[in-house]
Amino acid sequence: MKINELNITTQPLDIKVVTWEDWLEQGDRLKTWRESAARHAIAVVVSTDLPIDHPALRSLGRVDKIVIDIGVFTDGRSFGLARIFREKLGFAGQLEASGDYLPDQVSFLRRCGFDSFAGIEEDDTGTEYYSGFYQPGSGRDQGHVSIRGKRLSQAHEIG
Repeated sequence: MKINELNITTQPLDIKVVTWEDWLEQGDRLKTWRESAARHAIAVVVSTDLPIDHPALRSLGRVDKIVIDIGVFTDGRSFGLARIFREKLGFAGQLEASGDYLPDQVSFLRRCGFDSFAGIEEDDTGTEYYSGFYQPGSGRDQGHVSIRGKRLSQAHEIG
C-alpha cells in the first residue's frame, strides 16, 4: 500500500504510520512520543470494517492523518466512514483514501471529506467530471456548486 506524504507546512522529520490495532495497543505511548517534539506526526491506517461504535474511535481525532484502506472499489463504507470522521468526530487532519478505488469516485470521496488520494496523480482526481451537486458535501468540500441553491437563487431573482 502506497501512502502519500503528510501535507503539513513544516514537513515532520519523523512520521509513524501505524495500524488501528497498533494504535489501540500503543496509543498513549505514541501520543507522548508525538508531543515530545514539534516535528513528530502520527498516521493511522484503518480499514472500512472499522467498528464505528468502538470507544477508542474518538482518540483518532488527535492524530495528524487517517488513511482509510479501501479493500474493493464497490465497498461504499469508506464514504460513510469519512463523513463520520469529519462530521461526528470533528477530525481536521489529513484524510487519505488508499487501496482499490476508481478515479471517477474521487470527486465523491472528496465530497465526503477525503483530501488526499494514494496512487492517483492530482490531475486524475476527477474534480472536473461534475459541474455541481444537489446534496451538500462534507469536510473541505466548499468548492462545489450547489445546483439546487443556484436554481433557487435564480428563481428568487426572477420572481
